[in-house]
Amino acid sequence: EQVCVSGFACDDPDGNLSGQSVSFGTLNGNQVCFTPDTVGTYTIEYTCTDACGASSSCTANVTIELIPPGCPQVTIQKVHDQLQGKYATVAVTIDRLDFDIGGFDFLIKYDNSALSFSGADPGAMLDNCGWEYFTYRNGAFGNCGIGCASDKVRLVAVAEQNDGPGHPTCLNPTAAGSNVLATMSFLVSNDRTLECQYVPIRFCWLDCGDNTLSDPKGDTLYISSAVYDYVGANGNDSYVDITDFTVDFPSITGAPNGCGAGYKVAPQRCLELYNGGIDIICADQIDDRGDINLNGLSYEIADAVMLTNYFLIGLNAFGPNQAEAAIAASDVNADGLVLTVADLVYLIRVIIGDVPAVPKYDPNAVTTAEFAQEGNQLVLRNTGLPVGGLLVVYDKQVTPRLASDLNGFDMDYRWVDGTTRVLIKTNDGTSLRENDVVLITDAPAEVAEIKAGSIDGQVMNARVSVVPVTFSLQQNYPNPFNPTTTISFTLPEAAEWTLSIYNSAGQLVEHLTGTSEAGTHSIDWDADRYASGVYFYRLTAGELSATRKMVLLK
Repeated sequence: EQVCVSGFACDDPDGNLSGQSVSFGTLNGNQVCFTPDTVGTYTIEYTCTDACGASSSCTANVTIELIPPGCPQVTIQKVHDQLQGKYATVAVTIDRLDFDIGGFDFLIKYDNSALSFSGADPGAMLDNCGWEYFTYRNGAFGNCGIGCASDKVRLVAVAEQNDGPGHPTCLNPTAAGSNVLATMSFLVSNDRTLECQYVPIRFCWLDCGDNTLSDPKGDTLYISSAVYDYVGANGNDSYVDITDFTVDFPSITGAPNGCGAGYKVAPQRCLELYNGGIDIICADQIDDRGDINLNGLSYEIADAVMLTNYFLIGLNAFGPNQAEAAIAASDVNADGLVLTVADLVYLIRVIIGDVPAVPKYDPNAVTTAEFAQEGNQLVLRNTGLPVGGLLVVYDKQVTPRLASDLNGFDMDYRWVDGTTRVLIKTNDGTSLRENDVVLITDAPAEVAEIKAGSIDGQVMNARVSVVPVTFSLQQNYPNPFNPTTTISFTLPEAAEWTLSIYNSAGQLVEHLTGTSEAGTHSIDWDADRYASGVYFYRLTAGELSATRKMVLLK
């Protein structure tokens, strides 16, 4: 079959051009036409001559490749409206395949900040045809050595293996009745700042063997001839050509020009690759913000009741079929975090008309609320913002009550799996103040978990410390020791203290003093200059004192 190559032209500044010629083929206007007898590279020398006998030449290399009819198209599926916190299945399909294939090797890149790869399976084409080998690899092993990032997965399949009389029954999607080569499974991040985002999944190249098809005999390898990126919008799947063979490895634009150069049998550029990805559904596509009970009315009292029940009994509060929508709607304060005490506080304030529906504050701000557990009481000691709501979980079943002078707050509690879950929330926009006694329990119990939200709906970093109710002096550690040891003690209230250390003869060898707040405190004692033996240490705080023995062993 005749091949014509255009672009041959010359220009003479004197205007006396007399002739043009080519060393190979026939010159017709600006085209050179010839009939190749085999695949390979043909060199054409183009010469122009003027009336004075001067000439100039240039050469052009024309490469002839045998391209089968209908280059195949391999596509990574675009998944629409994916829920967060769920698994998404992404198919790899093949179309326009007019010849048989014997295997494939795809290297696929994904965003591991939004997606966690969980596995891959052979597609229906491989299953229906009885292909004999399929595997996948991801992470540092097999793709690019120990320096490989964990954002790539390799899919490899071979139709026929030397393993006995069994053979695949078909080698193309038409005979298989399916065009699915493989399916990948990804866990979509529950980070709500990713809602309404598109997460691309693309073919990528680390060497010339990536993203290739093989014919059944293994003597022809098909590499990328074009690469397309997904740019669809408004429900329409459309793509843009990103092919660029001048980009070296690593690349997402196709196998570079160097792939196949100088090979005895050059790979065929006859494979179009289409990237895909996962569209994370927008929260307002599931349900409106603040409509926790999904009745179509946002920011009403029933929403507050349902969200309150969540903190007490968990996801069962939302019912069997509406948990995803309720979770998405619960980000009332629009900080990207769902199901927080801060959301409940802000929801109540919106309901009573105290604040607008969406707050204006810095979502990156980190504020702390510090609580102290003093016997059976929980006390707010320090806070960076006014506290409007609190979730407290005690490690055993107790009966809590609000402090008698804590006005403007409601309390609910439930016993769940041997614990007590207590929810405190403002009912009129009132906030907790520093040194407020918040909760009182009918029996001693430790706080296993605590969460707080500000009156403006910000999530706060809440922590609790246990204040001792009695004076005590602990045994030093280590004991015996050489030469340093730690002496710890607890004070039920702020006090001046004295630590006296005596040798076995009753002589005072060390005298330390200080003033500390209520709590547990430690002192490191260095006995490097003292001899081995038994020592006694006494702690005195006000009218309280205690003595213990320790051993220095050098």
